[in-house]
Amino acid sequence: MIRSPNRVVAGLVAGILAAAGVGALITARPLLAALLGVAAVALGAAAVVGPRAARGANIAAGTVWLAIGIAGLFLIGTRGNVLEMVAADEVLLFASATLQLAAGLGARRDQPPTGS
Repeated sequence: MIRSPNRVVAGLVAGILAAAGVGALITARPLLAALLGVAAVALGAAAVVGPRAARGANIAAGTVWLAIGIAGLFLIGTRGNVLEMVAADEVLLFASATLQLAAGLGARRDQPPTGS
């Protein structure tokens, strides 16, 4: 599993999102907690399945986090903020999007290692 950057990133982000989801649940933000929980399970499963699944999950999740993060910049402090996001959630979303899109789009494609 550690040979594929996409599997490592998917697994790492899954763990972080699971912890953030528990935090959101504790702070009474159930929609955000549900979103993060579902994403954590999906990313964790993709990391276990294989590099191709992890790459697809990283690209899809990274794109979703980027879109939600951009929308959140305009929605925080308004009635449209149905996920009840705060600035820390924005940081988490943009960091996750950057990491996942970098791995999904930039890491070596599913090729066997070459050399010794």
